[in-house]
Amino acid sequence: MSVKSRKKESDINLSSQEKLEIKRKKKKKKTALIIVFSILTVILIFIVIIVIGARRAMKSMMGGTVTLESVSRGELISDVTISGNVESEKTIHYTAPDAILIDDIKGSGSFVKKGEPILLFDEDSFNTSLRLALLKSQSSESSYEGSVARNKDNENKYYEAAGRYKKYTQLVNDQQAVVDQLEKDVTDASAHWTAALNTQLSISNNELSDYQFKNKEMYSKVTAFMYTPTAEETEWLKNYEDYVYKKQAEISNISRQIQEQSSSAAAYDNQKKVSEANALLAEYKAEKNAAESEMKSYKASIASEYDKKSLEISGEMQSIQNENYYDSIEMFSEGLIAPFDGVVTSAAYTKDDTTVAGTPLVTFSSLDDVHVTIGVTKTDLENLKEGQKAKIKILGNTYNGEVKSINHMVTQTGNSSLVMVTVSIDDPDDNIYLGIDAKCTITLATLSGCIRIPVESVNIDNTGEFVYTMDPKTMIVGKKYVETGVSGDFYIEIKSGLEEGDLIISTYTGTITEGMPAMVSPESVSLLTAGN
Repeated sequence: MSVKSRKKESDINLSSQEKLEIKRKKKKKKTALIIVFSILTVILIFIVIIVIGARRAMKSMMGGTVTLESVSRGELISDVTISGNVESEKTIHYTAPDAILIDDIKGSGSFVKKGEPILLFDEDSFNTSLRLALLKSQSSESSYEGSVARNKDNENKYYEAAGRYKKYTQLVNDQQAVVDQLEKDVTDASAHWTAALNTQLSISNNELSDYQFKNKEMYSKVTAFMYTPTAEETEWLKNYEDYVYKKQAEISNISRQIQEQSSSAAAYDNQKKVSEANALLAEYKAEKNAAESEMKSYKASIASEYDKKSLEISGEMQSIQNENYYDSIEMFSEGLIAPFDGVVTSAAYTKDDTTVAGTPLVTFSSLDDVHVTIGVTKTDLENLKEGQKAKIKILGNTYNGEVKSINHMVTQTGNSSLVMVTVSIDDPDDNIYLGIDAKCTITLATLSGCIRIPVESVNIDNTGEFVYTMDPKTMIVGKKYVETGVSGDFYIEIKSGLEEGDLIISTYTGTITEGMPAMVSPESVSLLTAGN
């Protein structure tokens, strides 16, 4: 008989009361199990809440996770990188010396080696210009020498006229004394002579002489052979002859009256002497006046000492200018030859053009001496000095150089104020092109064996710059104020405040403050062990 059959048989033998009691016990057992399970669930939830709260509290007390670094000594390089353009140290601007036909010329951008022609002039056109320059110089020199000679001739003639003027002035004075004495003798010898007639005769003679002298040139002109005077000149001649005729008549009349009044041969003889003396006096006066006129004329033509000096300077200046003009053409006798390896940076003319004197011809820049010009802001300028070393990158190539010069004037570029700095390039090669972009990295300072820490580990507050530190035994965050120095891309110099071997916090997550514990990143745990 199976077990199942026996169980059914047993159930049949139980009474109803027994069956009810068995059901009641089973239900009670099930309720107890439910209560125990509920109690255990509540206890488990309570434990989880406590653990989470504890973790949060611990995390709040620990602050954050930090990365440590041990303070050490090492090399520190501070530099700045600025872009600029390649320029030539040596650029020559050539000017057209004259109007000359161009036979051949290198175009802008052409590379020309030292000793090779940049430009060639047409031979015939060039020789013509050179010949004209020589003739101009000779003509100018002859003109100057002619001016000097004419001035010297005028000086000689002036001194000659001055000598005659002095001579006839003395003769006039002496003859006047003779005339005065003769007239006095005549008066004394012939008391009945009329003094007024003698005086009038002398005056008339003098007036006639002076009049004829003053009008001598005009009279000679209008009465010259084969000369046809104008109507005005004819009228003038008529008036002149009328005046002379009347004055001569007047003199004759006075003389006649004197003769008539003379009562003796002695008086007549004395009067004749007076007339002869007056005639000689008039002649001397005419010579004196002529000499004075010549003096004035030549004096006006003679250069003063200032003018002579000015003439001499002008002549010398003109000579130099002519010589320079000739040389400026003659220097192109073999064409324009490149004085160094370089590039034609501009060419104002092409083949078969005729140049215009004084206009730009060719600009030629050296490739042997080149530099980079960069614009530097005020911030970078504070640390720049002439002589600082630099690395220059051009088209993937790196060259050595140094800061050659710093301009002392600000250049306004858009909204920026820049100071232009020249960085020389050592040993340039064929891979350098004028005007191309270049990146200059200038070494501002290089320190060896200095105490240094990562740049990002330095903080700042109202007191100054500081770093966070950590005590390896207590894991407590500390704070030390420091004095910084030279700063590089990754490290900064510490002049005071830290010692070699100190543990500092270089980076951290979350929030940390002085006096709180902090969690150390796994990669920094070894530093804690080394510290202990």
